[in-house]
Amino acid sequence: MSDDGVGAVALANATAEYAVGAVASDLIAIVQEHEPAIPPEWRALSEVDPAALSLAGTWYWGPTPQILRVHANNELSLTSLATDEAPARFPTAEGTWTGSNGYHAGETLHVVTRPDGTLSHLSVGALVYTREPYDDSAPIPGGVDSEGWRSG
Repeated sequence: MSDDGVGAVALANATAEYAVGAVASDLIAIVQEHEPAIPPEWRALSEVDPAALSLAGTWYWGPTPQILRVHANNELSLTSLATDEAPARFPTAEGTWTGSNGYHAGETLHVVTRPDGTLSHLSVGALVYTREPYDDSAPIPGGVDSEGWRSG
């Protein structure tokens, strides 16, 4: 058995001169190379900031769905359902979530509320995430030209 809990059993006829230990070692190496590691058992968080928990769920960047999750120490992760990229991670320090990897590295995640205090959208750099695809009530980064679209 290996240090990570992978084991193998190899059987051979007692008259055969096989190196059964080497066969078992090879089987373990094959499993470790080709199979993903089993993740640790899931455990519910013992403490979650209600403000962080209120952000969990589905968000959209335009039409693209994203899933925002809350982790230990109120760290957030944002995972696109349209790509296989690693989730963007947002550890918190003094109430501010800052991207620690990928496209959002170094960017601050801002939670924007409406005047009545309800949640409006999330802003990360130049991106706006809304609870509905193309939410009309959310701002458009860079604004919209008052004269509308026109050719150059």
